[in-house]
Amino acid sequence: MTVPQANGAASPHRLLPIAVVAIAVLAVSHGAIFARMAAAPALAIAAWRLSIAAAFVALIVPWHWRSLRASMTRSAGLATVGASLCLALHFATWISSLNYTSVSNSVILVNTSPIWVALFGWLSRADRPAPRTLLAIALAVAGAAIIGLASGRDTHAGALGDLLALAGGAAMGGYLLFARVARLQLPLVPYLFCCYSAAAVVLWMVALGSGAAMNGYDAATWLALLGIAVIPQLIGHSGYNWSLRFLHPSTVSVTLLGEGVIGSALAFIYFGEAVPGATWVGGPLVLVAIWLATTAERSARAQDRRR
Repeated sequence: MTVPQANGAASPHRLLPIAVVAIAVLAVSHGAIFARMAAAPALAIAAWRLSIAAAFVALIVPWHWRSLRASMTRSAGLATVGASLCLALHFATWISSLNYTSVSNSVILVNTSPIWVALFGWLSRADRPAPRTLLAIALAVAGAAIIGLASGRDTHAGALGDLLALAGGAAMGGYLLFARVARLQLPLVPYLFCCYSAAAVVLWMVALGSGAAMNGYDAATWLALLGIAVIPQLIGHSGYNWSLRFLHPSTVSVTLLGEGVIGSALAFIYFGEAVPGATWVGGPLVLVAIWLATTAERSARAQDRRR
């Protein structure tokens, strides 16, 4: 299934969206690393992540106001609001999970978004993935289950962390579906500014309401906050948002599972967290799923061009 073009956007070379998603996966995989490095409350990390990212995007927004005004419709506005709320919930729950469970568990469970994208699409009867993508989802879920179950913790704290990460995955699934609707109508830069800013406002309200310390950090924490805003957010998430104009949400969500494999490796490099043996079993399944999803998208695009 191919995402239709909007606003007269020209379709890029067929490999470009896949290349962008690949870079985005590498960038997003550093999110848990920066979050662990930041000595700040989880809600504060989430709020600063989106605030700093929105500030960078704001520097180039003035050149895009005309396109925003021309393309902002009621449906685009509602979809952007929905995406913003889901994004705020995603970061609030996922970053919080890192306080209770391992990086490996957290990044695997938060990337169960393919399950939620398929489920939400099926429930709405508006967006059903192709059979090959469904196979990719099944393999990805199997790989994630092998890794997650083997590295799970029996403590109440570990279970809470796993549930928070799972909630973050559901929120990301909702975000991808809302973002797709918005991106079919809105240019990338205005959309990113509106979405990141709105989500940041929500997170600031929740963080301040909870009494979280929002400043007074050391230099290393501020550098970590800058890093998480620039690399995983501006490069990673912005890359996903750009690709949603050309790729199916199920395809994009399956590629997110690559974060579990890469994130586990980075956690070992930076923090010495051992990669469980099950990761070497489940990891290849995730990578095969990513390959299936991306090739399914390319096949669908080729068929559409031949029609």
